[in-house]
Amino acid sequence: MRKLFTQPFHWRLMLCVFSLVAIGLAISVTLDLTIKSSAQSERVEYGWQLKLNKLHYHAATLLEQTYLVQQTQAVQPWLSSFDLSVATAQQLLNQLSDGLEPARNLELQQTIVALNATLSKLNLAAEGGSWSLELLQFQEAAQLLVTLSDVLPVPADSQAQSSMDSSWQALILLWCAVVLSVALVMLWFRERQLRGGLAALSAHSSEAVMVCDLEYRILSVNPAMVALLKRLAVDTAPHLLEMLSDYLPEKLEGELQTDEVSDFECNLQEHLLAVHIVVETELSQVHLHIREITEARKAEQALKLQVYHDFLTGLPNRRRFEKDLAIALEQREQTVVVGMIHLDRFQRVTSAIGFNRGDEVLKGAAQLLRRTLNQLHSPEQPLALYRFESTRFALLWGVPFCKTRIDGLSEKLATAFRQPIVCERGERQFHLTMSQGYTSCELSGYELEAIVRDADCAVGAAVSAGGERSCIHSSRLGEQTHRRLQLEHDLRFALQRNELQVVYQQQRVDEDEIHGAEALLRWHHPQLGLIPPNEFIALAEESGLILPIGDWVIEQACLQVRSWNDEFRRIVVAVNVSVRQLSDPRFVERVERIVKRAGVEPSLLEFELTETLLMDNFDVARQTMVQLQSLGIRFAIDDFGTGHSSLAYLSQLPFDVLKIDHSFVSQLPTNHDYCKITKAILHLAQNLGLTVVAEGVEKIEQHRWLKQHGCDLTQGYFHGRPVTVPEFCQLLSNESIATEVS
Repeated sequence: MRKLFTQPFHWRLMLCVFSLVAIGLAISVTLDLTIKSSAQSERVEYGWQLKLNKLHYHAATLLEQTYLVQQTQAVQPWLSSFDLSVATAQQLLNQLSDGLEPARNLELQQTIVALNATLSKLNLAAEGGSWSLELLQFQEAAQLLVTLSDVLPVPADSQAQSSMDSSWQALILLWCAVVLSVALVMLWFRERQLRGGLAALSAHSSEAVMVCDLEYRILSVNPAMVALLKRLAVDTAPHLLEMLSDYLPEKLEGELQTDEVSDFECNLQEHLLAVHIVVETELSQVHLHIREITEARKAEQALKLQVYHDFLTGLPNRRRFEKDLAIALEQREQTVVVGMIHLDRFQRVTSAIGFNRGDEVLKGAAQLLRRTLNQLHSPEQPLALYRFESTRFALLWGVPFCKTRIDGLSEKLATAFRQPIVCERGERQFHLTMSQGYTSCELSGYELEAIVRDADCAVGAAVSAGGERSCIHSSRLGEQTHRRLQLEHDLRFALQRNELQVVYQQQRVDEDEIHGAEALLRWHHPQLGLIPPNEFIALAEESGLILPIGDWVIEQACLQVRSWNDEFRRIVVAVNVSVRQLSDPRFVERVERIVKRAGVEPSLLEFELTETLLMDNFDVARQTMVQLQSLGIRFAIDDFGTGHSSLAYLSQLPFDVLKIDHSFVSQLPTNHDYCKITKAILHLAQNLGLTVVAEGVEKIEQHRWLKQHGCDLTQGYFHGRPVTVPEFCQLLSNESIATEVS
């Protein structure tokens, strides 16, 4: 069928003319057969009806004559008429017998025979003069003939009908040919319409299109193809097709069952072309859609570069790091060391010079890292640097794990960062430090997520330890990180689960008199048991949980002070307060509300602050301390002498109590140097009018030395460990009894 539409135009024109002629011939033959059939039917019906009418007439005449015989009582005059009528009926019946049904013909013949028999009897009876019975039988036979002649149908002419059937069959075949011809013509017009639509689409398409036959003979090209030829500096379309011949499939010959589509790309004279081939099986055509994608491919490569590279430093980014690490892990025979590098306290740089200039410093740090690592890179031991996120970088080193090798790498990086990073056109220099964390396949296995997690855990441990150091992942470090995460989660619910408890450690004037107590927080974890304060207090500070927990401790201390004052006597309770609490704008308001609700005298409440934390936010801390002092609350400087002590800061803050750190007290009285320092602290506090409390007193010699040199209060295991509220009440009760006895 497809070959029919590929024939020259004059053949398809002849098909259209043949279709029109066939339609006219079929219409004329149909009309002629219809007219002939109608005329033939009328003639047959008229002749048959005429014979039936004659038969009916003679039958009726016989019947009428029998009635006249009965009236006249004379049969002889009518016998000749009876013979004539019966003979005529017999003749008509013989003429009609070919068109009658066999049963009906037999019935009529028997009727005629009956008429002849009764007529013979009637003739014999008339001679004898006794004819009444025979006339009656003859009359009944005549009546039956009349009845049968009335119900005879008009049959068709079988020969004429056979001729007409053959004519109609020929007519049906002719109409089938007409329908087939019309269908072919419609398909042809549809094909012409389809070709015209494709040609119009190609002509208006912005994409270069070349239409060929199945043997790649060019049929047409659109304007976009002409423009493409000019850009490619190609003379003609056949020349371009010849240049593409190595990429095209073989000539498409034979019957194609379905449309075929294929694509390829090729380089022609520094131009990258994308060719889309569509084989139109109905049209026996090949459409070549050609696009120049040189700029698009450049844009794609630039986009891929953006996807896998950091826009600021130009280093491969985290996505590329994870991809390269996954490829390295797939090769199980090759081991790899993964490192994380964190720039310590970089926020201070951006706070000082802004983010834009901070980016310049970050770029300088990235360039310094790259130069340093390039010195260790080799094809056998590849070393790649990535910007992981923000101020964190990552590296992949294709070497087996070796602690000595990693220590050498970390030391080389640390040495490189001892030189300043110059930016802002050389106007400023910045000295940065870094924290480093390392792991490897031998330590963390061959799971990408586990290796990245362990490297991040290692650098996090280095940052938590103060920075400017290197840390290698270990199972113990991983357990500590997991424990820290679990504690931070469980600490959020410790208050509502009643897992926190406040214990009190006594502060004495001498061995017999309790002056006050320090409120200390304990956490009884349901699974892990007693958690040390130095482990969970830092978590509370970092997570912000120190605010609700600190308010709860202050409230418990105030309620306890009120209870002891009512039951025993005035007891001063010291509570540790963090700078995070002092920096909270609503801290003063909450403390005032707690004190009023507890109904305790504010002067019996004492807040302890460490000097190191005060220096980080001095102005805010001083303002909050002044507001709380106006309420009557006292302040103590804790761990004095171990931090960044400044006499100028000490004189500007409203402290009432100075606490000597246990690191000094533990050396008394045997270490003369520590004795001199402690004496100086005691003398300073006396000159400033501060009450002095010595922490960590464990021996009677330490207690006596401190009392001898003017220390007001002592605190430590010498007097007793921190105890619960009932135990502390028992101490106060025993002291009261001893006082009454004395």
